[in-house]
Amino acid sequence: MGEFVEESLEGLLSVFEQIGELQLFTSKELNTFIKRCRQFEYRLNKKQKIPRDFNLYAEYLCDFLNLLKLRRTRVLKRRRFITEEKDKRGSEVEENYSERVYDGEVDDNIMNLNVARAVVEQGLSSVRTHDAAEIRLL
Repeated sequence: MGEFVEESLEGLLSVFEQIGELQLFTSKELNTFIKRCRQFEYRLNKKQKIPRDFNLYAEYLCDFLNLLKLRRTRVLKRRRFITEEKDKRGSEVEENYSERVYDGEVDDNIMNLNVARAVVEQGLSSVRTHDAAEIRLL
C-alpha cells in the first residue's frame, strides 16, 4: 500500500516544486501540505474505503486552492500598488523600487492557478473509478 501512496506523491513532485517556486507558501507550510496529502492518500488506499475520506481529501484540496487564490490576489494587488506608486513618483526614486521583489520576480505567467488545479486534479484522480463506484453503493 505504501508504494502506491509514494508513487502517487512522486507524480505530484513537480507540482510541489512549482508551488514552492511561487513563494506564496513558506517551506514549512508546503511540507505540512505534502504530509497531509500523504495522510489522505494512505486513507484512500486502505482496503476498507470510507466515503468520508474521499470527501475530506477533496475539501482539503479545495481549501488549499482557495488559500492559493487569496494569496495570489494579495501579491498581485501589492505588485499593482508598487507599480502605481512608482509611476506617481517618477524616475527620481526609480532606483529605490528596482530592488523590490514584486517588481521583477512576480510574473503573471508564474502566478496562474494551473499548478493548484494540477494538485487538485491529481488528488481527485487518485480515486480510481471502481473505488468510487463501490463507495456509491455503500
